[in-house]
Amino acid sequence: MEIVIANKSHSIYAAIICETIAEAAQVRGTGIAKRKPRIYHY
Repeated sequence: MEIVIANKSHSIYAAIICETIAEAAQVRGTGIAKRKPRIYHY
């Protein structure tokens, strides 16, 4: 397995990940707030 540090090319996955987390939290009944994807520049 190769570990890759995310970069700009991975930003296409941000919205999918946020939506998946929100859906999973709703199914579990946990109070995780829905988040909007943000791209951080370091």
